[in-house]
This record gives sequence, structure tokens and C-alpha cells, in this order.
Amino acid sequence: MAVCVATNVAASAAEWKHVRQIEIYTIHSDFSLEPYAELIEDLASLRTDVASVLKLPIPDEQIDVYLFAEKSTYESYMRHYFPGTVARRAMFIKSNSPGNVFAFKSDQFAVDLRHEVTHAILNAMLPTVPLWLDEGLAEYFELPTAERINGHEHLGSTKSRAFWFRHTSLAKLEGLLELEQMGQRQYRDAWAWIHFMINGPPEARTALIDYLGQLERHQTPGSLSQWLKREMDDPDKRFVEHFRKWKS
Repeated sequence: MAVCVATNVAASAAEWKHVRQIEIYTIHSDFSLEPYAELIEDLASLRTDVASVLKLPIPDEQIDVYLFAEKSTYESYMRHYFPGTVARRAMFIKSNSPGNVFAFKSDQFAVDLRHEVTHAILNAMLPTVPLWLDEGLAEYFELPTAERINGHEHLGSTKSRAFWFRHTSLAKLEGLLELEQMGQRQYRDAWAWIHFMINGPPEARTALIDYLGQLERHQTPGSLSQWLKREMDDPDKRFVEHFRKWKS
């Protein structure tokens, strides 16, 4: 069934009005891409950016992107090619084909597109990615580079919680195995742990990069929370301190 769906989606590509090839992306759109030239360039640089930050090889696997002007057209398309799938505002789907990203022009179009393309990049780099880590990294890279560290809406509530010494443990996030378990709070907390590991103590960054390296080599590294504990004393305390002291 997965092969059949992938074949049908690929066959439909010839029907698109606007098609653009840029690096590993083939972008199919039912509206002109000219007003979105800067966003398209963002996608082109995103894979090297993700690879650089995470110290992973730059992926060369093809990624197909399908863009819709209208929500109704998007939902109709998803029902046709992916029956039974609950269509979110944007989606990344990968079966036995290159990664496929789908999105429509909402008020969060640019954020949604970078988020789902990050999923596609990660899944091209790594044979498997734990759910919380996949979503946390996608949340982190969904903003333009200049806004990434201090511009996310999650930062304010995370800092407020840290002020009252409140946080969600990484071990609890690691227990989330289904996408349906991810709500706004879980996305925020996954983003927060990624922010801590990329921008916090060097030991935390080391744990993240070494863990991802193990995944990239098709090894089974266990839980990232255990890697953090091997690299530093009391990661939860250091996490809270990171956000209590963080100056936006």
C-alpha cells in the first residue's frame, strides 16, 4: 500500500502548475512561488544549517514538497492519496519513497514549511528518530536563523516555569510514543530541552551530538536522558538554571 501511494503521488506531480528544483528539493505548487523566493532560499540552506548544528552529514536524499493555495484543496488531496490520515496544517510523510512534505498557505505557512522540511531532513540523515527529539528539533529549526535562539513563542512560558522551578523531565518526554500524545505543552517542552542542549552547557551539547552520531551509525544508544546524566550532574537542575539565567 505504501508503494502504491508513493507511486500515485509521484504520478500526480506532472499535474502541478508550478514546479521548481532547488538542491535536493522538488517543489510542486498550485500557486506562483515568486513571492516566496526568500522562503525557498531558506529551505535550501536549512539542510546545511541542521547538519552543521547537529554535526551530521549533509543529506542528499530527494525531498518532494507539495504546496497548496487553499486549505480545502490540501485536505481533499490528502484524503485522496492518504485516506485515513488526519490532515494537520502541514505534514511530512515518508513510506518507501523519498520524504514528502505537504502544506497550504495559512498564516503560519513559513513556520509550518520549515518545521516539516526539518522532519524530512532529519529522516534523511538518520535511520530513526525518537518522537520527542524529532518534534523538538523541528520546533527549534522552524524559525529563521536570526530568530531561532530568542524568537520562539515557547521561550516566554519556559522561562516563567523555570522561574518557579517548574519543568518537564526529559524522561517523561521520552515516554511519548504516539504523535497524538504531543500537545502544545509537549511541543514546548521538547523545544526547551533542545534549546538547552544546543545553547546551554557544553556537556549538554556533547551529549546531544554524540547521541545523534550513534543513531546515524545505526546503533542503539538508549535514552538521551541517560547520556545527559553521564555527561553532567543533575541535568534537570542545569536545565532550570539555563532558563532562569537566559537573557533574551
